[in-house]
Amino acid sequence: MPPVTPSLPRIITYYQTHHTPDGTPISVLPLLTQPGIRLTHLILAAIHINADPDRPTLNDHEPSHPRFHTLLVDRLRADFGPRFIITFAPVAAALLDCRRNLSGFDYEALEVMRGREIAWYNCQFYCGWGDCSNPIMYEMLAMKGWPPEKLVVGLVTNPQNGSGFVPLDVMAAVLPLLAGQHATRFGGVMGWEYFNSLPGGPERPWEWARWMTSVLRGDRTMAPEVVMPVGRIEVPGGEAPAGDGGGGGGNSSGGEATANFGNSFYLGPWTGGAYISKATYSLAAPSVITDYDTSDSSLWVAIWVGVQQSDVDVDNENLVQPLLNWCIGQESCGCDASATEWCVAASTYTPEGQTGQAYVRVPSDAALDFEISVNSSTSMIDQKVWLNGELVSQQSDSKGLKPGVFYSANECSDSNCGTLASFSWTNVTLVMSAAVTDLGDYMSYDGASSDGLTSSDGGITWTVDAIAMGKDTTWDGQ
Repeated sequence: MPPVTPSLPRIITYYQTHHTPDGTPISVLPLLTQPGIRLTHLILAAIHINADPDRPTLNDHEPSHPRFHTLLVDRLRADFGPRFIITFAPVAAALLDCRRNLSGFDYEALEVMRGREIAWYNCQFYCGWGDCSNPIMYEMLAMKGWPPEKLVVGLVTNPQNGSGFVPLDVMAAVLPLLAGQHATRFGGVMGWEYFNSLPGGPERPWEWARWMTSVLRGDRTMAPEVVMPVGRIEVPGGEAPAGDGGGGGGNSSGGEATANFGNSFYLGPWTGGAYISKATYSLAAPSVITDYDTSDSSLWVAIWVGVQQSDVDVDNENLVQPLLNWCIGQESCGCDASATEWCVAASTYTPEGQTGQAYVRVPSDAALDFEISVNSSTSMIDQKVWLNGELVSQQSDSKGLKPGVFYSANECSDSNCGTLASFSWTNVTLVMSAAVTDLGDYMSYDGASSDGLTSSDGGITWTVDAIAMGKDTTWDGQ
């Protein structure tokens, strides 16, 4: 089926099962003849790498099966020419972390080497490899650098086709958010598979394509709003600004969202032109939240320490903030941690949105060490994260930023985040670019405490053994 001139994002269905069990052909003609359907692509075949990697199948049969004698896969390009569309269908997690992959190769490397030949990726957000009940994971893929126009949301069209089915009323909220966020760059939606697609089921499978067409045209009844899990907040005059991390490693580009904040500390701004050239600090992974609202499928909590240029215009300045993050559905945030573990990643909030590395699972009671420093050679801000002594995440960005504030705020997506037990940031050391003899006077606390910063070298190096963050039970919206 040739591609339709795009006026909507792609609407795609796999047509793998061609016959009913009794051999009756399953017609796809209604996709053309029924009104209100704007299907863009019908995928007729897929190569499957199965439990036995030496026995791949084309659809349901091995390529050596007689029905495929006329289909020579290695001659597709030669047979059909340069206009033939080549796509891949990776599990969505594989585009975040090459280790979480069924294909046996690195999709990022493939995109670099052969991206010009690949039209798009039908990302499988199902069967435990992704979650599209909220926009988080798709936005993480976009923030990682994947072009949205090449990211097609792959869904199971019926719970009988695999785990991870997302009800249509939920998709009626999520898909318009993605389409609205990325406008004409949104890659579209794919359904696995056609023959029993809901809402029509086996009797009227074409209704899935009609429903998707209607939703992406904007003709829908909106489900409850799905809030992206990060946002900027205004800094009240004379008060410490709270941070903005969390969720799936950050928010979508250019959008604002509601966040709620707990205990915090804030250092700065100080007088003179000195800035923090290096900050190091440690953390023993605390317990995750308890007594939270289990019905909130998009719930997340983040704890972090970050640096920023100043407190004057936080909306238009980068906040370098390695994140320790927890989600009620960890895989939806791109991490394979259990419900009692955190995830960690180097991350920076920018005016355009969050940029961060893939999350790494943090075992209970693990030792974490962090470093944020100004690279004198590149003028970039380097951030590094060690887990039990092993470097697990690093990122360099924010060229030209000279940190003039150092702060932290426990953060949650909702006011019903329950209880976060007390914990401490330890072994905090700040190295200044020039002496600041009264730096400790610029420290303030809200639900946090310490013995105060001290310096033994005239104001260049400042240390504090621990900054204690009290137990959080009240999360204030910002």
